Amino acid sequence: MMFKFFNPRPVTLDEGKAMYRKLAAQYHPDHGGSTEAMQAINAEWDALKGKLPRFVSKQAREGRAAYEAKQTTRRQVSPEVAEMAAKLSRMSGLKFDVVGSWIWAETSARHLQQLKDLGFTWSANRHMYYWHPAGETSGRARKSSYSHIYAKYEGHSYTGQGSEELAS
Repeated sequence: MMFKFFNPRPVTLDEGKAMYRKLAAQYHPDHGGSTEAMQAINAEWDALKGKLPRFVSKQAREGRAAYEAKQTTRRQVSPEVAEMAAKLSRMSGLKFDVVGSWIWAETSARHLQQLKDLGFTWSANRHMYYWHPAGETSGRARKSSYSHIYAKYEGHSYTGQGSEELAS
């Protein structure tokens, strides 16, 4: 079951109860919400509450905190990458992906010289131009497909809008 309202999902029963109370206060028909939304919340809560443990061990809490910290740092983009992405966003119609600390740009004859001037290199395996900050290495993922790399490093796709800046 997809959880629309209980997202992110609670870890313990107490967290779930607190989320349910907050959602009920927000979406209940007596408080300006709709009957359909409240029914969906109740259905999600009924499906979820039997699966939640009453408590979580210290080890599990620490593991979850470490995982969330790793995810947060993984999503952060270095200033160099952000600056390069901002330059690319000014190139009208250029499609590019920010994948980890690398930037991959689709081949376009219109932007070819600009990409080369910015330090992009051609990847014969992936048929795209790429750029990464000095000192970054590939981690030997030469045989991985681009879609695998994109998914592994949580890539984000953008299209250059001309003079506009890239949204952070």
